[in-house]
Amino acid sequence: MRLISATSILLLATAPAFADCDAYGDIRAPDFAPEAATVSELSTLVILDSGMALSSGDRVIVTSQLDDQFSCVVRPGSTSGYQPDSGMVLTTLLEPDNQRGDDWLGEWQGNPEQFLTIEQAEDILDISGNATWGMSDPERVESGGINVGEFVASARPKKGRIAFTLDYAEGQTLPYDPESDSCSVRLWLAGEFLVASDNDRCGGMNVTFTGYYSRKSTD
Repeated sequence: MRLISATSILLLATAPAFADCDAYGDIRAPDFAPEAATVSELSTLVILDSGMALSSGDRVIVTSQLDDQFSCVVRPGSTSGYQPDSGMVLTTLLEPDNQRGDDWLGEWQGNPEQFLTIEQAEDILDISGNATWGMSDPERVESGGINVGEFVASARPKKGRIAFTLDYAEGQTLPYDPESDSCSVRLWLAGEFLVASDNDRCGGMNVTFTGYYSRKSTD
């Protein structure tokens, strides 16, 4: 049994509530700028909102600053569910990468029904996405009640971000337009992680590519 020190209790008592961290709300902020970081040696017990403990050496994405003391973080790939493993941590316990990632290529997975593939095509990147809603529900699978979404785009990264809007009728990738009625996507690299945000127009009802992704294993 792990004991919580008096210092830990004091920190938890004075910290903002978990509700102040909103992993999906952060993604949709216009100035969202995720950053990868490593958790340094922990002197206190840090519990994420999934109930799982954060450990020294864990790799996380810093999604926002709550105040001068606390940061909101996500630990991608640490749970098999649909909600990201997220919460708050003292900013002083984080060691940020301080550099932007540049390795976009590979197959990426967000939640169990979100998949992105990024490939090099000369001087541009080919990006394809496939997502579903309901595929993990056996009853929906049996009845055919699965909603799907997919896209194919070609774009160039700029300052660690890719953003585009799709013209499905013409099969073209257009500059990002947040007001478009067509599928619009933003992607960020944060260290070895990928973050995606869409405008909820990239598939059927409840289908979204918005989330925190890890590169799929090649094993």
